[in-house]
Amino acid sequence: MLKKLLKYEFKATARTYGGMYLALLAASVLFGGSVWRWNSTNSDAYSTLVGLLSLVYTAVIIGTVVVTIMTIVQRFYRNLLGREGYLMHTLPVTEAQLVGSKLISSAVWLLASAVVGVVSLVVMFCVGADFTQLDFSNLWDDWAALRTSFEGDLLAILLWTALLCYARMLCTMLCIYAACMVGHLFRAHNGVASVGAFFLMSWGQGRVENLLNAGGFVRILMGPAGDTIVSEAANHSTLIFFAASFAITAVFGAVYFILTCWLMKNKLNLE
Repeated sequence: MLKKLLKYEFKATARTYGGMYLALLAASVLFGGSVWRWNSTNSDAYSTLVGLLSLVYTAVIIGTVVVTIMTIVQRFYRNLLGREGYLMHTLPVTEAQLVGSKLISSAVWLLASAVVGVVSLVVMFCVGADFTQLDFSNLWDDWAALRTSFEGDLLAILLWTALLCYARMLCTMLCIYAACMVGHLFRAHNGVASVGAFFLMSWGQGRVENLLNAGGFVRILMGPAGDTIVSEAANHSTLIFFAASFAITAVFGAVYFILTCWLMKNKLNLE
């Protein structure tokens, strides 16, 4: 049944995200092309066009981020807590499957949005760059010098940072789900209650992470700091530091997921 729920989710959201991604890629091509043309002609007209298209490209990126977040929240609230909830909760599925379908779908679209954003930057660079003016001879030396400026493997650090950023985004998404369920308990002002619950839970998570000294995982790039268990482990192993931060994020995500499912099962009132 989870597969059917996911099929429904992706079918309902593919058009929104697909159009958004096409707009982002088109804007990157137009912006890169205008930069290339401006570099070739040094025309004031193309200079103005570059400025305008840079604003358009920035606006599309911001719009992609906003639409992605709003779609994630609306799909959860309308499908499970709104009018569509009357139908969704009559299906022969568990609350964990309902929440899980939203989580998996949102996780895929979050990753896709990040990948498309990076691809758009690469496309913009490839279209707009004048490769005859670029010097690649010292590129490897610059990379080697950058690696030596950090303790440990820079590539591993970057990969762990990306993985941890993604995990924290998913944790934040689960926190939003839990906050929506908490806010749903307050029928008169559920919107305000949901926002308040989100900030309260985020503040509590931040306090715990600060006590464990694992919230600011980018701190590893600046060297060891503090004397807590996690930071002391970071003095000896970058992998342990990131693994501990990832584990703490996973625990909070699991708590939010369990809380959401429990409230949905025991406290949900769609009337």
